[in-house]
Amino acid sequence: MAADIQLSDLYGYSLALDWTIEETETSETRPNEYVTTKHFSDKVYISSRGRLFHAGSKIINNEDRGSYASISSKPSDPMIYVPGVGFVTREIPSYVNFDKTTFARVTTASVERAGDGYSCAVSARLALKKGEKEYVFFSNIPQAGSVYRIHSFATTRSSCSISKGNPFEIH
Repeated sequence: MAADIQLSDLYGYSLALDWTIEETETSETRPNEYVTTKHFSDKVYISSRGRLFHAGSKIINNEDRGSYASISSKPSDPMIYVPGVGFVTREIPSYVNFDKTTFARVTTASVERAGDGYSCAVSARLALKKGEKEYVFFSNIPQAGSVYRIHSFATTRSSCSISKGNPFEIH
């Protein structure tokens, strides 16, 4: 990420992010390790007032898990811009017991200058809470088991593009 890029430099631009992660997990009902594939597809628009319009969808093991949307303008929002780092989202991936979940999924879209415009890249990682040693999250789906442990995590595919314009405009 170019440290000299300010959010105001990106006003009127949009990012299209697409990435897939694989997690090796176990759960109470599935004690043997198995792989879960999670695919994310997001769009971000930076308004002329610095607000981040963010929408996306999530597919887990080929099952559509719905879409999400947010508008961010302050540091506590789901997506923020960090100079020198990029656009950062933090998600606690639990359906219940957010306070007992031991980690967050952090996704970063970094932006670089490229000629007269910009280029971008997307990456994802898990961040443990201070003092935690295991990646644990919870589900409220009874047949799936309620406690999950992640043993490995990898981004297997990612793409990012940046262009001028608002992808959410209705014409």
